[in-house]
Amino acid sequence: MQTRSLVCVAVLSVLMGWDAPARATEIMHAPLTQASADSRSAQEGNTGLDGKRNALESTELNDANSQEEEQEQVIVLSNTIETDHPQKGPMIVVVEKERHIAHVLQNHNGKLREIFSAANTTGKKTTPTPNGRMMVANKRWDPEWTPPVSIDPQQRKVQSWSKTHHNPLGVAWLGLNTGCVGMHGTNLPSMIGRNASHGCIRHKNEDIKKLYGLVPVGTPVYIVEKYAGTKISSTDVAYLNNSAEPQIIAHAHQSNGANIPN
Repeated sequence: MQTRSLVCVAVLSVLMGWDAPARATEIMHAPLTQASADSRSAQEGNTGLDGKRNALESTELNDANSQEEEQEQVIVLSNTIETDHPQKGPMIVVVEKERHIAHVLQNHNGKLREIFSAANTTGKKTTPTPNGRMMVANKRWDPEWTPPVSIDPQQRKVQSWSKTHHNPLGVAWLGLNTGCVGMHGTNLPSMIGRNASHGCIRHKNEDIKKLYGLVPVGTPVYIVEKYAGTKISSTDVAYLNNSAEPQIIAHAHQSNGANIPN
């Protein structure tokens, strides 16, 4: 009698579809990966040394895949940018050459927000601004400027902005750790928004003042053609998630304003 009741319940379950949702959920949330297949094989009969070895290899494979996914974690930027006010903590700079905009980004409660942006001038066709991930290596307020030989064969020093408004570096300089490229002010604000520099990134003086105050040495800087589609590396994702001030100090060159293109 008990056996007949169990059979009736089983048949009724199939007809009514009572077990379908549970089965669908299991398939949806637990797909059969190579690691889980190996584990299942170990459980289904490999109870000896081979079974233990298979289970161990499956665990190591799973751990390796997890570490690889963490290393490949990136943020892909889009043109939709949420803005907010600056907060204490790390930030990154994205210099967009196509639209001539410098973006300063910061992590606010798990969301990447733009806390400042400014128009810029980048390199002309014969002296382009290099693309890539760089870092703020040094900062100098009110710098003097000694032009390279390619600009002035006599390399006549130009006094700082506070003494003469002819200084092409303007009021401030933020040197990057690649060659002699940097972000700075200008003595030609009418040229902002063009491809006109010798490789550096120029800004209006009022904008470079704000950038100088926001961005510490060690801040990552991405120079890209287009903002949309730019990938922020997993290293910098972790950096943005760190609430402490930047700890990485880059000293590729100590700029005193000598031999710097503008």
